[in-house]
Amino acid sequence: MKRYLRIGLAGVCMALLAGPAVHAQQKPARTNTMIAALEQTPIKPLVSDDLYYFYDMEHPPFNVAGFGDALDSGKLPKGKPVITRITAYGWELEKNLWQVKQVLDSGANGVIFPRIETPEQAVAAIRAMRYPQRPGSKDYEPTGLRGWLPTIAAKRWGVDGDTYMEKADIWGMDPSGELIAILLIESKPGVERVRDILKAMKDINAKVVVWAGTGDLSMDYCGVGNCEIKGKPTPEAGIFEQGVRKILAAGKEFGMPVQMNSAVVHDPQTGARVEQGMAAHIKQRMEQGARMFPNLTK
Repeated sequence: MKRYLRIGLAGVCMALLAGPAVHAQQKPARTNTMIAALEQTPIKPLVSDDLYYFYDMEHPPFNVAGFGDALDSGKLPKGKPVITRITAYGWELEKNLWQVKQVLDSGANGVIFPRIETPEQAVAAIRAMRYPQRPGSKDYEPTGLRGWLPTIAAKRWGVDGDTYMEKADIWGMDPSGELIAILLIESKPGVERVRDILKAMKDINAKVVVWAGTGDLSMDYCGVGNCEIKGKPTPEAGIFEQGVRKILAAGKEFGMPVQMNSAVVHDPQTGARVEQGMAAHIKQRMEQGARMFPNLTK
């Protein structure tokens, strides 16, 4: 009997010794499938439409009731995170934090912030998405500004209130955080400060998606969409491509996934499309820092 007891105690000791090492290697189970995909290795190109459902309230009217109805309709893809683009531009965020609160309280899995142009605006976006944290928490700063009423969001996520509160923090800032912030860099000032913006995110351990918003960005550089007139690049198209590459380089430097509107590579001097197959375009953009594309075929 003593023999069995000694074996049992040895087994318990081994389990206790091994337990923490195994636990330290484990990552939290992800319910947000977009985060799970972005955390996979080896890194591979991803299709943005496969990762999340894009619900736009920048160009259509800002209609929270309609957003809630859409979530309850059963018509949105099941199991796919819903990320909502709000109306307020970066410089308008300070007076429009309520937009962030309302879409998250309605059950969004993340927020897309248009026209982010400074580190301060990016930090304000993160603060608007966060609840205040417990005093003494390692991730207490930057202080969260989101008001507390998780009832509706928890119900639409299909979890209880405690589980929602555990997961309703920014990816990267909290090991269990499941909320995604997507920062749209789509203007000249945003491009010029993109490195500072992403350094600010790195400094607070916020893992964000950087969206190279080439639609508005091309308007800012060239005055026409995609810097093309009748299929031919404008004289400013090369500078526009250089701006896109600055966004990609910053994302690569700070380890933030970059979402593209198109995988097509253009010459940084003339702006002309580089003549090569789509696989080569994607490979080149991936080497520059891109991770997410609208499709992988055209």
